[in-house]
Amino acid sequence: MRIRQVKVTNYRQFRSLDLSFTKTGSSDLHVVVGENGTGKTNLLNAVNWCLYGDEPHLSKDSKQLPIVNLKALEAIRDGGKVHVVVEVCACTDDGHDLAFERRAEFLVHRQSPAPTASKSGPSVLEARLVDDKGNTGIYENEDAKSCVRRFVPEEIREFFFFDGERLDTYFRQATATNIRKAILDVSQIELLESVERRLDGLMREMRKDAGKNNSGIDAARRNLEDAEQRLAEAEGKIQESKRQDALARSKIEECEDKLRGAPDIEGLENERVERKKQLQHIEQLRDVKKKEKNALLAQYAILMPLYGAIAQARETIATKREHREIPPRVDRILLETILRERRCQVCGRELDPDSCEHVSRVLEEFRISTDVAQQLLAMEGPLSSFQQRAARFREATSRVTEEIDRYEGESGSAEKRIAEIDRKMSGHDEETIKEWHHERKTYESFRAQAQRALGTAEAQQAEAERKRKTFAEILDRELKKENAAASLRGKLGFCERAIAVLRRSKDAILEETRRNIEAETNSMFLSLLWKKKTFSGVAIGDDYSINVTHVMGYACLGSLGAAERELLALSFTLGLHTISGFSAPILIDTPVARVSGENRVNFAKVLADVADRKQTILLFTPDEYSPDIRGFLDQRAATRTQLTMSQDEKETTAEVL
Repeated sequence: MRIRQVKVTNYRQFRSLDLSFTKTGSSDLHVVVGENGTGKTNLLNAVNWCLYGDEPHLSKDSKQLPIVNLKALEAIRDGGKVHVVVEVCACTDDGHDLAFERRAEFLVHRQSPAPTASKSGPSVLEARLVDDKGNTGIYENEDAKSCVRRFVPEEIREFFFFDGERLDTYFRQATATNIRKAILDVSQIELLESVERRLDGLMREMRKDAGKNNSGIDAARRNLEDAEQRLAEAEGKIQESKRQDALARSKIEECEDKLRGAPDIEGLENERVERKKQLQHIEQLRDVKKKEKNALLAQYAILMPLYGAIAQARETIATKREHREIPPRVDRILLETILRERRCQVCGRELDPDSCEHVSRVLEEFRISTDVAQQLLAMEGPLSSFQQRAARFREATSRVTEEIDRYEGESGSAEKRIAEIDRKMSGHDEETIKEWHHERKTYESFRAQAQRALGTAEAQQAEAERKRKTFAEILDRELKKENAAASLRGKLGFCERAIAVLRRSKDAILEETRRNIEAETNSMFLSLLWKKKTFSGVAIGDDYSINVTHVMGYACLGSLGAAERELLALSFTLGLHTISGFSAPILIDTPVARVSGENRVNFAKVLADVADRKQTILLFTPDEYSPDIRGFLDQRAATRTQLTMSQDEKETTAEVL
């Protein structure tokens, strides 16, 4: 869907304006240039007023002036009427003509400083749609609003018709809150929420009716509704805590962005960030080693207290062996066989007299050994094994302890360096830098409070949900006691199941919309970006926070330049267009006001590329439409229009360039 023409009569600076937006080849780019005060922004307001009946982008000067054109007011006699009309002519994707026209009638009284709306009431919206047979259907009031909703719903119009400054500020505000709202609007789950509210209301009415003649049911109902109220309050606190956390995180990123931009402390700030990452990594490794040491202590908790006794027992065995109170470690039966056959059973050599005598002595030692010595000999193997295990424990614990001590030392060094950096940065001569540091610490504290509040709210939510289930079961038991409530129980059960399905459906729709918008935003950003080797992608988290990842792997949303930040917002906007299913054009006032240097041309090229995909109408001041941008866009634009204010500053006319 695209805009073919905008006609304006007696609206603010425009007494009579007729702008055509004809597509040329593949380009659907249209440029309107006008000095401040000529009505450039009011052209954006005119489109909004026509479609939605309001003017969201009024300047302070325009607010002080009547909506009726000043020249038109002068031409009307006292008591006369003047009509303000704005018409937006469009064509649908299937080629049908669609026109929206809003009219308002005003009475002129010379004694009054401003015209007044006529008795016919507020402005009237009319929609005209040509069908497949060439017939024109005319719709008014709610039917006309319904046609507007099929063009661009009011809830998401800010992503189609907006001031370019919004591109720069969109991700400087509470990002997650903005994104969640946008996804909610695009997902169009208002109907599901409306049905859920209605079902919840019906459930409450049925429970109340059931409890009128039964005190047990009424008490259970009150307890259940109280638990549901507490659950709703906890969920509200969770959303608010998340909003506060997102706001604080956004502000912290702003402060860090400012600090990174200060040339004298940029290196220190980067080092501070890296040191914090290093400290976190060291602490994680240290905690792993502490767990490993604790596991060792638990494993050897029984063996180690016996280490002294084991060592003493082995020493006793060694002493007895030295005093020949324990036989040597040989097989007695083997020795008897060798002596009987006078041949070594191991190597096969025949024994000489000396060898026989030696074997006889060893056998004799076996015979004179005591039972205690034999027991000690039997214990020697296990004792040796236990002592070896104990030695391994000592080695392992010593090694782990050394690693823990090393990590403690590294942690202390990192903390010392971070403190040193903080002192250096806080003591900087520039007061502005000090304020930024103080502001960052304030928001870090604010964020910590928000996260604590979130944890508390989540605990309250869990407790409220537990009580809700308990009281729901109690109410169900009370209803079972009441024979007349059998039908009511069925209805309540149906409502509960329906609400559960609605909530799961809402969550599924939101999650699918989030993933789709993330994919579209990432695709748009990387395809339109002029820095092809700097960023690796865009992600929208489960908490609706957005971030850009550098090719080296770190998050860098806070350090994006103005042009890159605007490109991110534009990519997000175009992603919303795609997912929303609405193909209306994009109309931007002052698109490059916050972009400087060579990136102005880069961003202009991006907008021209966008115009190959969808109709793009750009409103520039002459300063913004600088020679470098003009030299590029003049070649790509399908239409170019110059707005000029009359010498008496009461009327603006348009000239096609």
